[in-house]
Amino acid sequence: MRSVEMIVEFPIEDANLPMPHLLGLANAAFVEEVERQGLLLMSPPSPSVMHARRIVEVRASVVEKPDWAPPTPSAPTFECPNCGTTIFAAGDTEQEEAEK
Repeated sequence: MRSVEMIVEFPIEDANLPMPHLLGLANAAFVEEVERQGLLLMSPPSPSVMHARRIVEVRASVVEKPDWAPPTPSAPTFECPNCGTTIFAAGDTEQEEAEK
């Protein structure tokens, strides 16, 4: 997977908005854009305020999401330490064990 840097410019529309709120809005807009494009963040978003241009520029490394889905985890089994017989598997119901 090739990592690239993505840059999104967020306009400062409300001059009275506190700086933490402005940065939070810009980061949220960046993450929404990354998800909309089907990308994956590889580094945390890094905002920088450009007062003269009245924008917040947000940068981060992104990659394309892989085509494969992670395997679903199976329930662990517990064995007798002396004889190795399977005692039970986590997630099994009593009915499933009765059918065995």
